[in-house]
Amino acid sequence: GLYFSGWLSRQGYSPQLIDRYRSSGWLSALSRGVVYRTGSSLSAFGALASYNQQVEKDLRIAAHSALELWGFNHYVPMGKPILVVGMDKKTAPQLMQSALFD
Repeated sequence: GLYFSGWLSRQGYSPQLIDRYRSSGWLSALSRGVVYRTGSSLSAFGALASYNQQVEKDLRIAAHSALELWGFNHYVPMGKPILVVGMDKKTAPQLMQSALFD
């Protein structure tokens, strides 16, 4: 999953310690304020779960991707992008619109 700097700070990780983890290769940066374990596969679903839990948001997966999650992927055309819909006028962060996720 992803780790957001605000959440890491609340867990007691200092910016210096995070930088040390990055320089040692344990963590890699995805975007400003977001890191992940080096070598981890990045999934959009895992990223969304991390975002909701750590940033305390309530974004949902919708449309074709929701059908796929529920096992109705035979109705989903191949190659459709994941669509994330924000609730209560919230928008997905820019990193969720990245092509880095599998």
